[in-house]
Amino acid sequence: MLLQRTKTELKLWSSLHHKNILSFIGVCFFPLRNQETLFSLVSPWMNHGTIAEYVDKHPCVNRISLVGGSIHGYLHSKWIVHGDLKGGNVLITDDKRAVLCDFGLSRLEDLDTVFTNTPVQSTTTHNMRGTTRFMAPELFKDETPRPTQAGDMWAFGCFVLQIVCQTLPYARCKNDPQIIYRITNGELPHTAGKGIEKDLFYVCFDCWCPDALGRPSAAVVVSRLQAVNNPELFDASKKWFDVFTKYLDDLCVTVTIDPDGG
Repeated sequence: MLLQRTKTELKLWSSLHHKNILSFIGVCFFPLRNQETLFSLVSPWMNHGTIAEYVDKHPCVNRISLVGGSIHGYLHSKWIVHGDLKGGNVLITDDKRAVLCDFGLSRLEDLDTVFTNTPVQSTTTHNMRGTTRFMAPELFKDETPRPTQAGDMWAFGCFVLQIVCQTLPYARCKNDPQIIYRITNGELPHTAGKGIEKDLFYVCFDCWCPDALGRPSAAVVVSRLQAVNNPELFDASKKWFDVFTKYLDDLCVTVTIDPDGG
């Protein structure tokens, strides 16, 4: 059963073709001691490293454009959840494109148990997969938490904060218990007006909706980032909204009711 599921997952990754997803080349087996074997998935080498490393070395790069390329509806349209979206899991190609990697962590978590008795290593909190600073509140409340698309969108808001604003979610917290305490008490990863542009914060704020069902889809977030990144487009949208709201105001007629019936 597990072998069949492993084959399914490998076939799944090899079938994904998107400019912002790290391509799958094949598999490799490394012999270890005690006749065990280390199993690895093989992908192209990225000379620029992670997006976090890249923006540190190139402070003038258009960060909004980069992060916009990191989130798209392709994976979610395939019903695939990333499960650990953060700066360390987005790489930069030679032509300066952002590509997602480790996107199958939530669905490939049992992979190593097929080939070795050593559990797969990851940045986990207890038995939950993911990175604490980027994890949605519901992952700490459910008895059997599972990665979801809504959880990915929460993490994306944190990812924008990390890459565009160069600020970690819950930046003042030094360890996981402090972070978990704040998450479970309803604190947001960041607050408005502190090193983050207002319109960009609104994008993050919607991603951090406490109700998972209230978070925007990847496609909606991409379009909003494009507006923030394009001043002309954003100004046009804002102007249209102002005209529309004025039109609604003009439709509102104050009706005075005479208590005497006059």
